[in-house]
Amino acid sequence: MKAQAYPPSVIRKGAVLYAALYYISDDDKAKVEVTEWIVRSIQKRRNSTSDQRYVNLAQKLDGITWGKRSRKNGDFGWLPSIPSWCLKQFREGGELPFGVYTTRLAALKFAKVSLQEEVQYCEAELKKAQTEEDTQELHMYRIFSYNQLK
Repeated sequence: MKAQAYPPSVIRKGAVLYAALYYISDDDKAKVEVTEWIVRSIQKRRNSTSDQRYVNLAQKLDGITWGKRSRKNGDFGWLPSIPSWCLKQFREGGELPFGVYTTRLAALKFAKVSLQEEVQYCEAELKKAQTEEDTQELHMYRIFSYNQLK
């Protein structure tokens, strides 16, 4: 699926974007998880002479990036130290980062298309001549991926 454009007239601090992640859990069940990415800031890079602005996103995860900030009642917000794997950045007016979309539905559609591409890849690999062990491994992966589509 093509990356989604995000015009500068729509971008604002606090906007919510979505990404869908699919995986197979320990109990061999297919899972799809939609994560929220929040626009934290829109600013120029440090020590840059260009006027290009960048949109900074942070993934909202309870206890890792978002949580109780102090003992005060109802004092929730962004925690002070956010891991780098929870941060993304893109140019203002450019395309959104890979897999990030403006709606939950678009993120789920992207996950579905990605999964279908993986199934097609596995089926193509199964048609090639391989060892018995490789064939069995690809066949199991294809079954898990196909079951996840349902």
